[in-house]
Amino acid sequence: TVIFEAPDSDDYPKQQRKVKKGETIKDFPPEPERIGWEFDGWDGISKNDAVYSDKTVKAKWLKICDVHFHNTKGSHIVKKIKQGDKITDLPRPNDFTGFKFKGWLLDGEPFKAGYTVTKDIEVISDWEEEEKFLVQYLCRTARVCVKASLDSKYYYVGENVFVPDPEQMVN
Repeated sequence: TVIFEAPDSDDYPKQQRKVKKGETIKDFPPEPERIGWEFDGWDGISKNDAVYSDKTVKAKWLKICDVHFHNTKGSHIVKKIKQGDKITDLPRPNDFTGFKFKGWLLDGEPFKAGYTVTKDIEVISDWEEEEKFLVQYLCRTARVCVKASLDSKYYYVGENVFVPDPEQMVN
């Protein structure tokens, strides 16, 4: 008889499997669940192991770490990574008018793909303000500028610039 225990799991009763000496277990019990952890098999037995005596085996677990990606311009993404694994791909936030995404920071330092995750972490987006250009409307007469309400305005690269219709500027 093999007894399967998962004392750290969420409500998992002991499971038993009877097996003849020297044979393998044909029907392993269902995998237990544990919040924040991933089941990693049974300690002391695998599906191809022959059983020669009664034994009790316990569930093995891998810690799952949360990597929080906080975009200071809006979104928040959480990636779940096994403890000890490297993060392979980083999310790319949507573009934000007037700012260029520079990358992610962990504790103020650049955070890159390939980082080995050992605990829950929080990374923050790093943005750089793009260059702005001042558009000034020059008028031939004050009357034309007043009628069209033409104030100077800053625009970022890629933004549409308002160009007044000359027909609407004439009285």
